Amino acid sequence: MQNATKNLLEAWKKLDTKNPPFILPGDEEIIEYQQYYKNYDDFIRNENFGFSSSTKFHTGLLPSPFSGNILTAKIFILALNPGFSTRDYYEETYNQEIIKKRKLRLKNIFSEVDYPWMSLNPKFAWTGGYDYWTKKLLPIIQELRNNNNKTYKECLKILSQNLAVVELVPYHSKSFGLSKTKMNKLRSVSLMKDFVKNDLLNRAKNNKAIIIITRKSKYWDLPRHKNIIRYNNNEARSASLGLESKGGKIILQMLQ
Repeated sequence: MQNATKNLLEAWKKLDTKNPPFILPGDEEIIEYQQYYKNYDDFIRNENFGFSSSTKFHTGLLPSPFSGNILTAKIFILALNPGFSTRDYYEETYNQEIIKKRKLRLKNIFSEVDYPWMSLNPKFAWTGGYDYWTKKLLPIIQELRNNNNKTYKECLKILSQNLAVVELVPYHSKSFGLSKTKMNKLRSVSLMKDFVKNDLLNRAKNNKAIIIITRKSKYWDLPRHKNIIRYNNNEARSASLGLESKGGKIILQMLQ
């Protein structure tokens, strides 16, 4: 295992997941930009419910620096930060299995090897993450099913085992508003950029991984390479993974 990968995983393994707010040591800068609710009931009781800031980070939710198995995935989607849905608080307040699996995810431990990327696990089809990613990947799912005579769940399994998402900033928000200067002060950002530059980039150069950067590609400071797919400003607006998109084409090509 590369040192950068080990450093990333070790840092997140040590996160205190029992006592919110959930902020990685070294990310104290984020406190100025947080909105903290300890659970679902606290969230819906707050006086700003429905009108809370869309760019402030929800530190009462478990961070999500990566999704999927970053040690074995072949296709990596590089994103800015995990989004936000009101369902996130409900999921992490009332569903113990969700809470347990999200805590294990921070340690890169997967109790269900068939679906290492939880958002593609049919067991959690009621969650916001499942809704978001199955809709985004639907054209690829349909093409895999049609070309390989697979069931819908078999297609999800293939995607879950081969795809991973890594987030530059690991904290949830509805939209992203943190400046690059502030962002680069976060330890979590440094850890993730080191992982991408010192591990993922080598995998891409050795034809062992594909990197897809859908938004703000300059933030990652990666060189040009045939296995690094970058979306331009127009493409980044929707960050589509449809069959006509750069990302969708390469994902389908890798999985056929």
